Amino acid sequence: VMPLSNPRAKALRFCEGSVERVGCTWEEVTSNSRKRRIIDARKCVTHYLTNLGWTTGAIGEVLNLHYTSIVHHKQSFHLLHEVDYEFRHIWRQFYNPPN
Repeated sequence: VMPLSNPRAKALRFCEGSVERVGCTWEEVTSNSRKRRIIDARKCVTHYLTNLGWTTGAIGEVLNLHYTSIVHHKQSFHLLHEVDYEFRHIWRQFYNPPN
């Protein structure tokens, strides 16, 4: 078990729990599946980790994706968040832990 004082471990632990709140498992998110719900979860993970200062390469290593896919996820997150109500709902479920 990794200590939670490690910021990297803390961020990954948060992401693992958050993808479960949006209906995915961490194994699905790190797989090569192209199902919409899984890709949306990846976009949320990418956005969250980017805001914590992670590089595209580091996020790609964690998600088993090429860094160019991470760049695409970062760009499409903002577009979807702006125009897609369902995606905004997924982001709120991902980011806001239950009370």
